Amino acid sequence: MSQFIKHRFSRREKALALVLIVALLVGLYFFAVHFPVTRGISQAEQDTEEVDARLTEAQAKMAEYTQMQQELEEILAQPADQITIMPPYNNIETLMQRLDVIFAGTNAQFSFGQAQITEGVAARSISFQCTAASYQEARRLLRDLTGMGYRCLINSFSFNPESDTSLYSGPLDVSASVTFYEYAGEPEEESVEAAEE
Repeated sequence: MSQFIKHRFSRREKALALVLIVALLVGLYFFAVHFPVTRGISQAEQDTEEVDARLTEAQAKMAEYTQMQQELEEILAQPADQITIMPPYNNIETLMQRLDVIFAGTNAQFSFGQAQITEGVAARSISFQCTAASYQEARRLLRDLTGMGYRCLINSFSFNPESDTSLYSGPLDVSASVTFYEYAGEPEEESVEAAEE
C-alpha cells in the first residue's frame, strides 16, 4: 500500500502560492470584467458620436426644410401675378409664345442678346420695339411683362407719342429691354476644368 507523505508548506511556498492565486484572480478580473466593460464603454462612446453626428445632420436638414417652407409660404402669400419661376435653360421657344400673346397686334420687333451663364443661371436680354394704341395699352404691356410668371428684370421701358398726338389719346412708340433668367444647372466638371486651363 502506498503511503501518503504529508508535506508542510513553508512560508515561502505559501507566499508564492498566494501571489499566484492573486495573479490568477487579477488576470481573471481583467479578462472577464475589465476588458469587456472597457470595450463596451468604447463602443457606446462611438455609437454616441455617430448618433450625435446623425442628429446634427438631421437638425441641419430640418432647419433647411423649415427655411424652405417659410420661403414657400411667403411666395404663396404673394398675389398670383407676382409669383415668378425660373424655367430651365433653353426656354426661348415657350418664352416667345408668351411674348407673342402679350404683344399681339402691336407690330413688335424683337432683338435677342446672347445668353450669359453665371453659376448655373442663364441671363437672356431681349429688346423690343412696338406701337401701343394708347397709354392704357402701354401700361398693359408693362403689367403683362412683369406678371407673366417668369423671373425677369426690366432694364428699361419707355414710350413716346407718335408725331404730335397726345400722350393719353394717340398711339405710342414703345421700347424696352428685359432680361429673362433661366436655370442652367450646375456647371459640368469638364467645362470648369477647361475654363481653369
